Amino acid sequence: MPDSSTKWRVLISIVLVAVILAIGAGAFKELAALRQEPTRNEATVLRASVDCVQLARGPFREVLIGYAKARALRASDVAAEVGGRIVWIAPELEAGADVSEGAELIRIDDRDHAAEIARTTAAMAQAAATSKQHATEREGLAARLVLSKEELSIAEEDLARAEELSGDDTVSRQERDARRRTRNTLKRAVLILESRERELAALLEADSAAELTATAARDRAQLDLDRCVIRAPYAARIKTRMADLGGRVAPGSPVFSLVDVSRVEVPVELPASRFGEVMVGAGSEIRLREGGAVHWMGDVTRVSPEVDPDNRTFEVFLEVTNDPIKPVVPPGAFAIASVQGFLHEDVIAVPRVAFVGELVYVAAREHEGATEPDRGREAIATRRRPIIARLLPDYALISGGLEPGDEVIVTNLEQVGDQSRIVVNSTRPLSFSGHDVADELEIGDGSR
Repeated sequence: MPDSSTKWRVLISIVLVAVILAIGAGAFKELAALRQEPTRNEATVLRASVDCVQLARGPFREVLIGYAKARALRASDVAAEVGGRIVWIAPELEAGADVSEGAELIRIDDRDHAAEIARTTAAMAQAAATSKQHATEREGLAARLVLSKEELSIAEEDLARAEELSGDDTVSRQERDARRRTRNTLKRAVLILESRERELAALLEADSAAELTATAARDRAQLDLDRCVIRAPYAARIKTRMADLGGRVAPGSPVFSLVDVSRVEVPVELPASRFGEVMVGAGSEIRLREGGAVHWMGDVTRVSPEVDPDNRTFEVFLEVTNDPIKPVVPPGAFAIASVQGFLHEDVIAVPRVAFVGELVYVAAREHEGATEPDRGREAIATRRRPIIARLLPDYALISGGLEPGDEVIVTNLEQVGDQSRIVVNSTRPLSFSGHDVADELEIGDGSR
């Protein structure tokens, strides 16, 4: 059996536990009395704030977006046409400098060509002198030939009379023979003169040919002399200089290149699916960067008659007339072109950003005839399923399901549901004309 001290220790422990529990219960009651009930607030209903566009019916002009690299209509590598050493270069013959048409830019040593001109000029003079000599001789020969023919004619008449009188012995045989010898001598002289005349005619033809050859050689030498001066073929800007003072060039060696910045062609690639929708004279605009300012406005000058089967594109051509000092569209620049395409008459266009799948939401006033202000007014979102006649990358053309004047929601669509209450922050009218609409298409996209 436990002794009496052990019993006392157990009893004291039980009493201490009871006291501690009593103190804790009292403290809990005091804290509970100090607690306050939380304030209860009514739930706040959040409404989506949206922007709208107001639809309208009217003409819609598709504008196709294409990319291009501008190129100069005239650009040349100018080469030396004669060989030789460069003895002079114009100070303005440097990259980026403007030169006028006919400006003298390079001179090649021309002494050999000047000597050739002197030689061929002398050959021309010699040929002319020889020709004149032969012509003079021919004139004298012609006079002698006329006289010899007259003498021959008289001799033949004398011989004929002598032969007629030979029957009655009026003219002796010796006299007839003498007259025959005279006739033959004169005839031989005429034949010699005629032969010489033919020789002189041939010599004159040879003299004429020699004179023409010498003239051609002189003209060629003069041309080579002129080619020793290299000029700008047209007003342009120097692109590169490939020749240096004192250097030698051969015929055909390029010495500088230049480009006419005043006229630039921009070949724009458009999707093959739109072939036939862009015509000559269609309006166009050129920008040099995405979202940049319009640098040029004009018309399409040419349309390619065929489609590139590899890229599935066709080209339209724009021609830009630049300020020669500060070109609007410089050659070599990459450009973004907007080109007018097909015109749709009397349609409703809806921005693609307004669609959630095939649905759109229209902001309707809560009460018919309500006159709330456009900005900050409350409305109800109504779900619609429009009938799409043609789907474009940025717009859809609608044939039914929406009406002019409908306010279509275009922002915060993820917060909008059918019959949900909304706050219309702003409404802007949606209308199209000319270049207002950009139908941005990916190059090579064959979809409609």
